[in-house]
Parts: sequence; C-alpha cells; structure tokens
Amino acid sequence: MSRQTAPKSIGLRTYHITFTTYGSWLLGDARGSTRHGGIYIYPDPALEEQMRERCNYDEITLSEEARRVAYKGILEEARFRNWKIHVLNVLAKHVHVLVTAPCETSSSIVLARIKRGATEALKRAGYFKDRQIWTRSGDIKVINTPGYFHRVYNYILNGQTSKPFSYEEK
Repeated sequence: MSRQTAPKSIGLRTYHITFTTYGSWLLGDARGSTRHGGIYIYPDPALEEQMRERCNYDEITLSEEARRVAYKGILEEARFRNWKIHVLNVLAKHVHVLVTAPCETSSSIVLARIKRGATEALKRAGYFKDRQIWTRSGDIKVINTPGYFHRVYNYILNGQTSKPFSYEEK
C-alpha cells in the first residue's frame, strides 16, 4: 500500500473504526475496556468473569481464511457505498478500518455497514452461520487533522500483530 494523503473534500468525514470478535474483549478486560457510549471501564477480573458467564457462545478467533473473507466483504461493502477505504486490517480478534464516507452518513451507520459487509461475506462462505460474530458495538474516532490521519494509518498498517492483506488479493 502506498502512503495516502488525508482527504480534503468538503462533505466527507474520515473515521478510524475498530470492532472486536464476539467474546474477545469483554468489559473488565486487563487491557481496560469501553462501555457503549465511550465510558472507560478499568480492568476488573470479577467483572470480566461475569461478562464471560453471560456470553451465549465461545469466543471467536478468525482463521487466516476467515480474515481474508471478512476483508473482502468490507471492501465490497465500501465499494458498493462509494466509501474510500484508506487502510484495513482484519486480525484474528479485531478489525481496524480507516474509511472516508459522506458527512450525512452517521458514524454509527458506517460502523454497522462495515460489520454487515464482513458478516454477510463470512456467512456466505459458511462461517458462523448460526451465531453472533462481532461484539455489539465498536469504537469510532473522527479523523480531523492530517497528522492524526497519518498516525492512525501507520498504526493500522504497521502497529498490529499481522500486516493487512494486499488490496491486490481482492
């Protein structure tokens, strides 16, 4: 992937979207966690255990093939909606996306559609047909400066345990 520049078009907004696989990052986790609405929850082993007991399914870890399927599903969804994916990394237990969409599309809709693209692709390929794949929400940050854009881009591209798949592998 080549170095990208932050979009300057009026009427567009860029987001760093992160979401996790089901059961992989529960409230109370040792890394800290965020409740829907952005409230930070400090590490709490008892809370994490309570949350694990409430899970209906085992934790999901995506295989490399499932990661590729989800990756392609997200790209297809973004292409269908004319959104620009700057960088995308589907990892075993979470996904990072740097995406630009029209301002009139709410950030929660962008998150939901990206997750839907991944979900539909995985289910069409036979993965997780009868169960939840992702946590209910996700993290959405608005990218509002070129410096912030470049830090997030680099973080998604180089700061993860696995490198993103090549767009040429679509």
